[in-house]
Amino acid sequence: MEGIRRAASKLHSLRVQNQEITIYSDNLSCIHALRGIHTNSRLAAETHSILQTVGSTNRLTVEWIPGHRGHYGNEIADRLAKEGCQRFFASAEPLLPIRESVVNAEILHWVEDLWQNRWHASHSCRQTKIWIPRVRIKSRSPALHLGRRDLRIIVGTITGHTAVKKYLHTVGISPDPFCVCGEVESAIHLIADCPIHVMNRLLHFQRAIISVEELFSLSYKRMLSYIMATGSLAEGLQQSA
Repeated sequence: MEGIRRAASKLHSLRVQNQEITIYSDNLSCIHALRGIHTNSRLAAETHSILQTVGSTNRLTVEWIPGHRGHYGNEIADRLAKEGCQRFFASAEPLLPIRESVVNAEILHWVEDLWQNRWHASHSCRQTKIWIPRVRIKSRSPALHLGRRDLRIIVGTITGHTAVKKYLHTVGISPDPFCVCGEVESAIHLIADCPIHVMNRLLHFQRAIISVEELFSLSYKRMLSYIMATGSLAEGLQQSA
């Protein structure tokens, strides 16, 4: 866009009149922006204005050409642009503007990375991190579409703060943390690998054992269906909800 503006400004400063002029650009988005009726870009507005001024006394066309196809002027422009990028910028002239959407995307990416690093470095929420290993700023959790009871069951399962022996033993309610099968009874154990619930896992998840790495990809609706089918597990989770 800046190149088009400067080309038009140069023509205007030279007082070129009554000529047939074509300005070529390989940036299709710039051409679309110049054809638009409204724009939020100051550069696009300035470029459109100077093109109108030059076009009032000349037959002026702004035309798109594909880049890197051997067009003489375009190849020279690309070479000069590459050389310019390698030079130290020490002028008062403005740099080419960055779109607001690009800036916003970079800020969101930076915030998400910062949040992820803090989430990973935190010593708390160890079980929750198994279900939610990666934070997402803009994604909407499918849990938000659940009813209150179902949401409480899912939150209790993910955090481990629910009516399972491990948690109940931690808070002093159960005398031991063990499942009937002999393993420590956590929500992950009951859903992922408790041998008592193999048939239910085969029915709802099509696998007898679920690895820890696969837990975060389980559908909440399937988890709820599985929980309701597991008898004591369902009873315990519903009591905590």
